Amino acid sequence: MESIPELVVDITSPSTARTNSIRKLKSYLTAGTPHDRLVGPDDGSIEFELRDTRYVLRAAINEVTLVHPSFPGLTLEMTELFA
Repeated sequence: MESIPELVVDITSPSTARTNSIRKLKSYLTAGTPHDRLVGPDDGSIEFELRDTRYVLRAAINEVTLVHPSFPGLTLEMTELFA
């Protein structure tokens, strides 16, 4: 990566959930991405936050609108993501 994203939102499906939750998460951790959220159509989302040199689970959320306190104004409607 040429620059490090502040937030990554991975949209998962049953066929990509394992790849996103293991391989990609490790890649973002290595790059130093501070926030990663995995979003699935059936089970809401799981949010990770970089602390020191590892990701910690910040929240498991089942919401209609995805918002993040570190990114005011960023709003994603879950129903639109999976329409």
